[in-house]
Parts: sequence; structure tokens; C-alpha cells
Amino acid sequence: WLADSINRSPLYSATVFVGEIGCLMTAFVKTYPALYACRVLTGISIGGAIPVIYSVLADLYPANQRAGIAAVVTTGTGLGMGIGQVIAGSLDDWRLPFIIVSIPGLICSMLLLLVQDPRRGEKE
Repeated sequence: WLADSINRSPLYSATVFVGEIGCLMTAFVKTYPALYACRVLTGISIGGAIPVIYSVLADLYPANQRAGIAAVVTTGTGLGMGIGQVIAGSLDDWRLPFIIVSIPGLICSMLLLLVQDPRRGEKE
């Protein structure tokens, strides 16, 4: 509902930022409840970002191209998770991968504020 009600660029920026803060904070936790809270925050962010992504895709691409574009986005998501796992598996410290993967996300979340939201329904 929210992704279809307000300007999506700041909404997407905020959801990515919140998730990356949760990811970054994971590197500094000292207790299990803190670890759990950080991972929940990241999960909530991902849940908030997905509807925004597909709402924007629907306004950028005509209906006959959306399935292919959605497949590319979904594949990119899987590749990103795989790259994160390779980074984590190649390091000796379990905390460092959270810092490495969150910094680019934080930068991208700020750059998203510069992106103009496409007109709604333009490709219908």
C-alpha cells in the first residue's frame, strides 16, 4: 500500500538504509538478543524494499517485459547473497562480512535519494 501511495525513491532509500544499519550493527553485537534484533531489522527492511522494487519496475516496463525484468532482479538478489556468503566464507572473522557488505548498501541508500520516481501507470 505505501509503495503505491507516496514517492518511492525516499521510501526505498529509507528501507535500504534501515536494513543496512541493521546489517552493520550486527558486526558489533555482544548478546544474542542484540544479534536477533539486528537481523530482524534487516529482514523487515528486505520485506519493505521488495514491494517498492516491483512497484517501480511496473512503472518502468510494459507488462510484456515485466516477467523478464523481475527474473533479472531476482537473479541479482540471489547472486548478491551468494557473493556475501563467499566473502563471509573467505574471512576468519564472522563480524567483518557484515561491515563489508553494509557499507556499499549505505552509500547506495543515500544515492537513491537522487533518483527520480517514475510516473505511476505510465507503462500500463
